[in-house]
Amino acid sequence: LMALKFAVLWLVGWGFGLRGRTQLLFALSLAQAGEFGFVLLGFATQAHVMARPLAELLGLVVALSMFLTPVLFILFDKMVQRMGGTEAAEDDRPMVPEGKIIIAGLGRFGQVVNRLLLMNGHPTTVIDGNAESVHRMRMLGIKAYLGDVTRPELLIAAGISEAAAIVVAIDEADKAVKIVEFIRQNYPNVHIVARARSRHDVYRLYAAGARDIVRETFDSSVRAGKYTLRAMGMHPYDAERAADEFVREDRRMLRDMAEDWNPKLQLHENPALLARIREQNLRIEAMLRGETDPATEARSDKG
Repeated sequence: LMALKFAVLWLVGWGFGLRGRTQLLFALSLAQAGEFGFVLLGFATQAHVMARPLAELLGLVVALSMFLTPVLFILFDKMVQRMGGTEAAEDDRPMVPEGKIIIAGLGRFGQVVNRLLLMNGHPTTVIDGNAESVHRMRMLGIKAYLGDVTRPELLIAAGISEAAAIVVAIDEADKAVKIVEFIRQNYPNVHIVARARSRHDVYRLYAAGARDIVRETFDSSVRAGKYTLRAMGMHPYDAERAADEFVREDRRMLRDMAEDWNPKLQLHENPALLARIREQNLRIEAMLRGETDPATEARSDKG
């Protein structure tokens, strides 16, 4: 009975976004049958739905499962130590905001941002939901806190009301959008820098209120393109200028398309977005031919 309940609760916790220590605690603490089982068994016996010997046997099962609950918590403590040590399990550590910048997410993306900010004299408050990541950062002397950053009370404890900026570096798009929406609605003066995996994520984050949105592979791809241009004989200065122009044009295109994006419509159902894509394709073709930007010509004709 307890093993079955544990398996079901583990899957339920996973479906609701619980991970690591929190998911394990949720499943273990509710794996027992519960006191209400006695009430149900008594009612079933009185209504002659269940034979008394069977009810007594099931009552013993309920009692034993409740008796084993303290054993489960002892087992939980042992498993937490094996998962990440006692340091990683201290998610009740009082949070002390550091500086005016919050970093939500401590993966590779968030770690690079955090190091850059610290090297330039900007202390940060770092939050992550992975106990092992938090433990590793603490071992390196970096202050980090364990918790679900989508919870408003955690952001408030991290000092969001006094923060100047927040870097939303988590890789779950739905959670990132939820964080951006909460901050934009309640703390509009906080500058938001958000991580995105794809253009679709950019559109969603833009609609939620973020304006500085970084596609995690974009900058590295641009650098690879610069190296290739230089390998093909282009002067490093010209390659740098070409890359800068490409970045400016791509960001302009992305911003314009985000304005026309509609979450209720598929791409082929959005005529405004399709027209914007066709316009951008014409611009790229003109630039490849070395011609004047057709959109610029159209604006000058109207002027």
